[in-house]
Amino acid sequence: GPALAELRNSIDAGDKAVIAHSDKNLEAIRASVARIEAQQLSEEKHALTQRDLAPLHEKINRLAEQQAESRGELTEVARMLREQLRILQSARGGE
Repeated sequence: GPALAELRNSIDAGDKAVIAHSDKNLEAIRASVARIEAQQLSEEKHALTQRDLAPLHEKINRLAEQQAESRGELTEVARMLREQLRILQSARGGE
């Protein structure tokens, strides 16, 4: 009877609502996945790779070596100056 038809219509409407809700959620999930994929592609495009960083590492290593050499030279100059000062003090003390 009419009650049964109403129940069937109600179930159909409920099914349609569930399907529409599921479709909406699925679309939202697909959109999220698409955004994540686009972000990953963008990050890969702009991310620095080991190849990109190699020249920078080489430059840093060269600067570190130059700094070490300079420090070594300054240490040697300071050692020679101390030695000359010691010699001068010894000579003055010997007068």
